[in-house]
Amino acid sequence: MKLIKLSIKEPIAFSSRKIKNYYFSSADYIPAQAIRGALINAKEDYSLLDSFYTSPAYPLIDGKPAVPSHAFSPAISRKSSEYIEEKGILNKVSKELLDNYPYPVEAKPKIGDLIYMTSEDEKYYHYKKAEVPSVITQHVAISKKYGAGEGGMLYAYEYKLLKGIWFLSSEDLGIKSFRVGKGRSRGFGSAEVEAVKEVDLGVPKEGDVVYCLSQCLPSLGKTFFDYDFVIGKTELYLGWFTRVVDGKTVRGQKPVIKVLSAGSLVKLKKIYDLDYLKPAGLNFMVKISDLGELIKKVV
Repeated sequence: MKLIKLSIKEPIAFSSRKIKNYYFSSADYIPAQAIRGALINAKEDYSLLDSFYTSPAYPLIDGKPAVPSHAFSPAISRKSSEYIEEKGILNKVSKELLDNYPYPVEAKPKIGDLIYMTSEDEKYYHYKKAEVPSVITQHVAISKKYGAGEGGMLYAYEYKLLKGIWFLSSEDLGIKSFRVGKGRSRGFGSAEVEAVKEVDLGVPKEGDVVYCLSQCLPSLGKTFFDYDFVIGKTELYLGWFTRVVDGKTVRGQKPVIKVLSAGSLVKLKKIYDLDYLKPAGLNFMVKISDLGELIKKVV
């Protein structure tokens, strides 16, 4: 698996939700479908649609990788931006531990929050919630008939001010720079590849408790994995899904599926095919002892 880090040169708009004529960002990371599609488009090799995949692209905060929090890396209080994780905690996860785990007083699990490491001591890793600033820019639709601004068609996008991002990729396509997200024709979303390296993450095995780096989905028409238990939460998967099926490119699908959130912990009972949905940005599972191990491998 390749670890790729990007330096972001301009604001990026992605994961937008519309409220009247305003498009607000609904996440502080770039969905896997967006970063994968941008790379394939830059490469101009659409034979990659069925084989090339990436994880979601998470922010780098002052050069430190942000990762989704799990149930055992809680905020130290309900409104706190500081998080804590016992070292090696994911090696002893069980359903019973969830009810009996000695959280710090007032600790609040917040599964899927993006956090980055600030320090560590002999027993714990300490984290802080990743805050990604943004800017809202006004635009106006252009009339196809008159080639001028369309009356009543003023709209606005929220652009995220990311300095850098990191993600996992099935391969290095050799691309040095490209654009990603909305507003590319207006000069937004420019990114440059800063670093590429091989990274060795634990391969999930049956019986393991694994960490979902992306959203995860047990089945969809076919079963990808069975599980003994899940410690996490669910959310909706939304996004364009393009791939090759039976030699034909399937475009324009935008399914709405209930999935496990990134940061969920899954005890695998049976593995069938974890790679099948990776082109859709799903089922990136890793076997790690704690988030600190993951962060040190991708730093």
